[in-house]
Amino acid sequence: MINIIIRTITVYLVLLILVRLMGKREISKLSPFDLVVAILIAELAVIPIDKEKINLIKGITPIVLLVFLEILISFVSLKSKSLRQFINGKPVVLVREGEIDFKALKKIRYTVSNLLLQLRKKNVFNLHEIKLAFLETTGELTVITNQIQDKINLPVIVDGKINEINLDIIGVDEFFIKNMLKKRELEISQIILAMLSEEKKLKIIKLKEDD
Repeated sequence: MINIIIRTITVYLVLLILVRLMGKREISKLSPFDLVVAILIAELAVIPIDKEKINLIKGITPIVLLVFLEILISFVSLKSKSLRQFINGKPVVLVREGEIDFKALKKIRYTVSNLLLQLRKKNVFNLHEIKLAFLETTGELTVITNQIQDKINLPVIVDGKINEINLDIIGVDEFFIKNMLKKRELEISQIILAMLSEEKKLKIIKLKEDD
């Protein structure tokens, strides 16, 4: 009995430290990769507690390795857009200019009923109000209506990468952004964040030279 208590407390403390290392994220915001890691950790954590014959260190080792693998892949994905998209996927446009994209719904196995339910949660009851609605990689639906479109600034460049969906929302293309940057003698890779308004005003935060 005492052995089980000691093992339980030990596993709990180890998990507490590892979860802190993984960083703070809401459960609903977890990527598919993060969710898989969380499920595996939960399953592995039971083994050293339940199986007293298994050495405690050997039981904890797979959990530690899994967490450090998650941290490593998360770090690498910050530097690699292709890896980030492979792990997290891409946002999917479901409604454009009030028209539902049924091919996109079928591709992600999303029903019209689900879409309408999520729209109601956003207080959107008329499809014709929608400029663009897309499903984020976290599974959350983002809706841009015609009413709020003129009031927002959208990130069109993040960490030196073009955000094609936001370009689509504002109604410009990558060539337009490159021309604006060319006038300022800047390259996309030099930009850490660029916000574009509906009036086509671009606000830029450049990457520091020592970063």
